[in-house]
Amino acid sequence: MNTREEEYVLAIWNCRSIKAAADELLISPPGLSMFLSGLEKRLGVKLFHRLGKHLSPTDIGMEYIFNAKRITELKHDFEAHLSDYKNDVTGTISVGLHPRRTKYMIPHAVKILTEKYPKVRVRIFEGKSQELFDKVLSGELDFSITNREYSNDVIEKRELYRDRLVAVLSPQHQLAGRAINLPGKKLPWLDLALFANERFILQHKDQSARIYTDEALKYAGITPTKILTIENLETASQWQLKSLE
Repeated sequence: MNTREEEYVLAIWNCRSIKAAADELLISPPGLSMFLSGLEKRLGVKLFHRLGKHLSPTDIGMEYIFNAKRITELKHDFEAHLSDYKNDVTGTISVGLHPRRTKYMIPHAVKILTEKYPKVRVRIFEGKSQELFDKVLSGELDFSITNREYSNDVIEKRELYRDRLVAVLSPQHQLAGRAINLPGKKLPWLDLALFANERFILQHKDQSARIYTDEALKYAGITPTKILTIENLETASQWQLKSLE
């Protein structure tokens, strides 16, 4: 930010003379005198009364000085902020997540971030995958964490973890005993085709979990005819456990 003009006028006002102001600014008195004459000619008004070697501001000169102070203060504030920015990490991170992921991921992540970068602010937006994608694309979010992939060369994608689809059913369900424990797997495996005539509690069709569930059902060659729809996965899981007992 170039505020040379304002700083020269303020120096003249503070010193009340061209010579003293020039000494303070480390320039020649004739050069500063020419600067002031040129500025007054450009503005079409006199900023200072000349009383010999003493200069006294005019009314419009005082208004110029008032605004020059504000301009230079803004510059100094910006330069201080710029110095902090260059010497330390500051700013705001805007991140988007699905509501059900927020309570699992955000508290721990924000704690680590604020301990490492105390001057960084975090802004969190909760929404559905398509909404998060659109906000990243528009620049409203810096990034989002989602389990839905979009084909767009503008946005950089990184895999954070591998998610999995699981079928939730009561331990008393007739199919529960047919699950198989596989080496290296935490959860038992059960052929999805066995559920062909079962009732499913699924998410809405625009939710990523439902999209991947439909793909899995299609791969298994089954089309459920008995479906209950609910948005919240945790509620669906509890409902499934109780309704299938």
